[in-house]
Amino acid sequence: MSSYTIAPFELTDTELEAVASMLAFTFRKPRMFTAPYLRWLYRDNPDGRAFGYNAIAPDGSIAAHYCMIPVWFHLNGEVLRAGLGINTATHPDHEGKWLFLKVAHKTIAEATEKGYAFLTGVANQNAEKLCLRLGYQPLARLDAAIGTGRSLQLPPANASFFRYWSQEAFEWRCKNPHHPYTVQTGKQHNNIYCNSLYPLVNAWLGSVPGHVSPKLDFLSKTKWNPFQLWMGLHPSVNGAPRGFIKIPERLKPSPLILMMKDLRGDLLPPDKNEILIQPADFDAF
Repeated sequence: MSSYTIAPFELTDTELEAVASMLAFTFRKPRMFTAPYLRWLYRDNPDGRAFGYNAIAPDGSIAAHYCMIPVWFHLNGEVLRAGLGINTATHPDHEGKWLFLKVAHKTIAEATEKGYAFLTGVANQNAEKLCLRLGYQPLARLDAAIGTGRSLQLPPANASFFRYWSQEAFEWRCKNPHHPYTVQTGKQHNNIYCNSLYPLVNAWLGSVPGHVSPKLDFLSKTKWNPFQLWMGLHPSVNGAPRGFIKIPERLKPSPLILMMKDLRGDLLPPDKNEILIQPADFDAF
């Protein structure tokens, strides 16, 4: 263990290229994990630059990576600064050395020192066990459903937990270099879509209030497909929006669990029926 170095992010081009290479190999997604993607996600976020720690192997390569990006959330009537966990991984050649917990504990300590109210993220079943060891609390499993049509209309949400999107942050979110997005504007809400990872299926990424709308000149048009994938949690939706069919747990590639870790020490976790979470909130696509 002593041969590994635990180092905070510097976010240089060289470091991001090394991290992208490690993530692409670990997750087998070379088209997604590229240096331009990480520059956009880690450095361009108007809510703040990413922070976290890498475990550096003796040969100088990235052995483990734990990342938080700054976000803002509404929780029980407060607007709080939070850290969103994303792209956490250990290279397969370096598993079994407790590196993940090492970099995670350092990142959590930094977030606490910086005054973040809580940490959150969406974990699969494998990551859930590690999150529990780090003191995270599981809030709810995300629902998923499939439907048809070109527009998804959701009822109003009376939520106590949801992400706050500023105009600037939403425009940044829509500039993901690996996905063309389409935004359907409406009087009260704007819906955002992209092509999913599945043939003939578009992914609904979420809705934002009508006054939050990106400049459409940089948006590429998403190819419309006959089916739509809806995913997330909505206080007024029981498993699936109207006209959609809920995807059974056994058919999901990996069930996703919304997690939360209170850093302030006095936060009441939201009830599942008061949570509004959508793919755009945690960068699912």
